[in-house]
Parts: sequence; C-alpha cells; structure tokens
Amino acid sequence: MFAAQFALSHVCWLVAYPMAGQIGAQLGMMPAFLVLAGLATTGVGLALWLWPRNDPSLLLHSHPDLPSDHPHLEEHGGGSHQHHFVIDDLHTGWPGKV
Repeated sequence: MFAAQFALSHVCWLVAYPMAGQIGAQLGMMPAFLVLAGLATTGVGLALWLWPRNDPSLLLHSHPDLPSDHPHLEEHGGGSHQHHFVIDDLHTGWPGKV
C-alpha cells in the first residue's frame, strides 16, 4: 500500500511541478496559483464524491479457508469476527467482494 501511495504522489508531482513552471513562466504567478488551486479543489471534490460516506474500520468477516487452530482465528475469537480491517496475506479483498 505504501508503494502505491508513494507512486501516486509522485505522479501528481510529475504533473503539477512542470504545469506550475510552464504556466508561471508564460502567464505569471497569479494565473499559475489559480490553475493549481483549481486542480487541488477538483481533487478534493472528487475525493469527497468518490469516497464512501460510511467506511467503517471494523468489518465483520470470516476465514473459511483457515484451520480452526490458526493464530488469527484464535486471536479474534474464531468463526465470524471483526477487527480493524486491512488488506494483507490473510485478507486479500474486502468482505463480501471476493
């Protein structure tokens, strides 16, 4: 996940820095500021629109493929359980979507 976030942030830098430089050199600093402020506002608007409104961190799920004595099941009470959910080796997708 860190690698994906790192790559995405650098793609944004790859677009925004040259854009700021070109617009600033050709039109001045105020137009460059306004264009980049508009780009940032668009990004925030898209994030607010696309991100789920109810995104709980505790998700109820089960692991039918794990043996009943697996340490993960013993730690969380076995069967269906809930805990802070992250995608990892034991949780390869969101519950109900895999």
